[in-house]
Amino acid sequence: METALTWLARLAERRDGPEWQRLVDTYAPLLAAWAARAGVPPADRDDVAQDVLLVLVREIGTFEHRGPGSFRGWLRAILLNRVRARAVGRDGRERGFGGSDALARFNELADPSSALS
Repeated sequence: METALTWLARLAERRDGPEWQRLVDTYAPLLAAWAARAGVPPADRDDVAQDVLLVLVREIGTFEHRGPGSFRGWLRAILLNRVRARAVGRDGRERGFGGSDALARFNELADPSSALS
């Protein structure tokens, strides 16, 4: 699936409307699937996907296209940051979110060539 740069430009110009609904319909299932593969508990997957989409609304204007797959890579990076924020408390201690090896799976998801990606 290739993301059209013109679509991304329209999203950056306007922060509401059918283009954003299309984005949610297109990418929310992918975000939830990535979260599932990384071991995020089922009850938290939609929340993580929503967190990513909220960041996307704020930051879409900062996205820099760097070739095929760069938008999905950017989304994956945002997802990983949101999952890490949920998995590790402000004190740096793991909260047990996703099991004891959750951070290792999250880090594997960060590698575009890994099986989780």
